[in-house]
Amino acid sequence: MAIPFNRYLVTFERHGRVIARESVTAPRESDALVAAARRHADISLNDGTVKVGAIVTGSQKKLPDLKHRKG
Repeated sequence: MAIPFNRYLVTFERHGRVIARESVTAPRESDALVAAARRHADISLNDGTVKVGAIVTGSQKKLPDLKHRKG
């Protein structure tokens, strides 16, 4: 069964200013955050001043519910 993927816009902020943005396709928000962090390895996430957030910007059409399938 195929996994639905969402499109996320991941932003990295420091002191209220956006320092990087990344558009990522992933099944979950946590996967999108990890993928974006790997692409921006130069930004230290151990720094307490860096905030990372993600918002859904689009999603793939959902598959039909298989519970109600006959046969």
